Amino acid sequence: MATKKEIKKYLIDVNTPEPIMKFLALFNQIDKYFDKILWLDVFLPYNEKIKRIIKWNYYISWFVKLHQFQLKYFWEIRNQITHGIQIDWHTYIQPTDYSISQLEKYVKEIKAPPKCIDLFSKEVFTCHYDDNLRSVVKIMEQKNYSHVPVYNRDERFVGLLSESNILSRLANNNDIMWAKVGDVRFITDNNYMRFISKKVNVYEVDKIFAEKKENNEQIWILLITENGHRNEPLLGIISAWDTAMIDNSVVH
Repeated sequence: MATKKEIKKYLIDVNTPEPIMKFLALFNQIDKYFDKILWLDVFLPYNEKIKRIIKWNYYISWFVKLHQFQLKYFWEIRNQITHGIQIDWHTYIQPTDYSISQLEKYVKEIKAPPKCIDLFSKEVFTCHYDDNLRSVVKIMEQKNYSHVPVYNRDERFVGLLSESNILSRLANNNDIMWAKVGDVRFITDNNYMRFISKKVNVYEVDKIFAEKKENNEQIWILLITENGHRNEPLLGIISAWDTAMIDNSVVH
């Protein structure tokens, strides 16, 4: 039975097919990165690494949970390659171009997952407590905004103006000609909205919405700032409906 050192020497010295070399090198990047995430300096089986990453709250935990079966399949391919060499110095399997391209995507997503700011950076329309409500509603209608952040005179965040709150105001008083934004009840419940840092990755965003849904809780809006503080300038906004954009932009 060949040792790891002998296998490595074989792969270097023998005319090993390039797809095999590339696949093993890519897989090794994932395996070593898991070691780095877990602060490992001793051997731990690959599947156990996956379990630990899923169990604890690492920034790639949600991605690994969603893709654990594909990640394990890569491990099985790797084993088929190396076990063949261990038996008789021959490989019994060769990765396809598609498997290599997929593995390249996984390496990229694990080592440098896209940040929420990469997908959702935009100028956010906001309003002030003393603004004319009718003017704000007109812009919301034109731009198809369902929620608008509200700030006071000191530029401190006070809540979200929503379509439902506006309708509630109209039901009780249909004259909004002279009404101010401050005359409407804002959304201030932190279970409904959350401020997040621009460094949060898209998989962590997906996790926030998914876990709330699993717990039959509602969170509709994530507000992006530099460090996730409520009184920092807004850099972007994410609604529950934007998760489709995440699905279209990440590895499947």
